[in-house]
Amino acid sequence: MLRKVRVNPKTGVLYIPKELLRDGFKGDMDALVNAMTFTLIHPEADLEKVRESLEIVLRDIELRLKRGGYSPSRTGGREYSRNDREDKA
Repeated sequence: MLRKVRVNPKTGVLYIPKELLRDGFKGDMDALVNAMTFTLIHPEADLEKVRESLEIVLRDIELRLKRGGYSPSRTGGREYSRNDREDKA
């Protein structure tokens, strides 16, 4: 699932969507980082759950590539899950 996050260029503070805070992404967390990606790890996740989650992300990327690639302007950098849509209804 694609989510938009923002980093303040002056302070380096990362702002994440409120729904991720509700899901437990808060406090001190580990991150896997390389030159192109930043994977924030849920504080309660073990490595097996992280691996399973990253496999899902890879499948999502494959689907996006088949559909013409990634374009933030096409999605607005934001997609909603079923729960988000139900919250808005």
